[in-house]
Amino acid sequence: MSFIHDTAPPEPGRMPPATPEGIEQGLARSGREIAALQERLDQAQAEVGHARRRAAADVALARSYALRDMALDLLPLRDALEAALAIRTADAAALRAGLELACRQFAAALARHAGLPGERS
Repeated sequence: MSFIHDTAPPEPGRMPPATPEGIEQGLARSGREIAALQERLDQAQAEVGHARRRAAADVALARSYALRDMALDLLPLRDALEAALAIRTADAAALRAGLELACRQFAAALARHAGLPGERS
């Protein structure tokens, strides 16, 4: 259906007299057009709502995987820190080396997931 009726309107001043049947037919046609447009609007709104819900679910899933991956990348850091804490020696150089390793692992994990502070563009 279209907004414009199939027949062109008569020229001004040459309009036929309005009859109740003609008015009823015009109203019925307009009612059908309104109903069809309302149905299209309802369908479009439903599609938009579905797309929003799907996008929100996709974002939540992506965040979940990102968090999981970052947690897995931080496990070696935890291991290095635990190893540094387990050192029972007075050797400060060994403790320092372990902590430096932990710092490098932490920096690498940050770089993989969010970049180091000051490096974001």
